[in-house]
Amino acid sequence: MLIGIVAVILAISLGVLPLIEAKKKAEEEIILKKRALLRYEQFLQNRKSVEEDLARTSKEYEGIQLKLLSGETPQLGAANLQEIVKRVSEKNGVGIRSVRILEPKR
Repeated sequence: MLIGIVAVILAISLGVLPLIEAKKKAEEEIILKKRALLRYEQFLQNRKSVEEDLARTSKEYEGIQLKLLSGETPQLGAANLQEIVKRVSEKNGVGIRSVRILEPKR
């Protein structure tokens, strides 16, 4: 009888308890995946507004880029700025005596 009780205890501890733990882990994993799916569904439902925001932001970015100085490097941008200042000063009758090129600063 003692051997039977030990065998039952071993069967429970080695067979049933791991199954219960595996079931709990699987249920937790299912809950986490359901939450992730809900977030993805919400994102997909809001896709149109997100795309509209992206398009609006892209247009704003392009508008801002047009207002900035052109030039791939700071030196080219500085040369462009010098040319603009020269044209404006000539238009308004102001003479420029000298031009110094300084190191670019951020």
